[in-house]
Amino acid sequence: MARQDRNAQPLDRTQAAARAQQHTKGRVLRIEQTNTKFRVKVLKKNGRVVMLDVDRQTGQVQPTTNRDNQH
Repeated sequence: MARQDRNAQPLDRTQAAARAQQHTKGRVLRIEQTNTKFRVKVLKKNGRVVMLDVDRQTGQVQPTTNRDNQH
């Protein structure tokens, strides 16, 4: 796990998209921003669409939980 500098700036949309793209090897379709994370919709090479959460402070990428994905 990478150390996070306390004075580091949070990720921006471009950085969050790049992290999600590297994680899935897919194409970013959409990015939504909240206070703590970016929710990134990605089209994978196999044709599946996945939603990922990218933490704004740490850059950690995680699949979106079903609970968080309900509107």
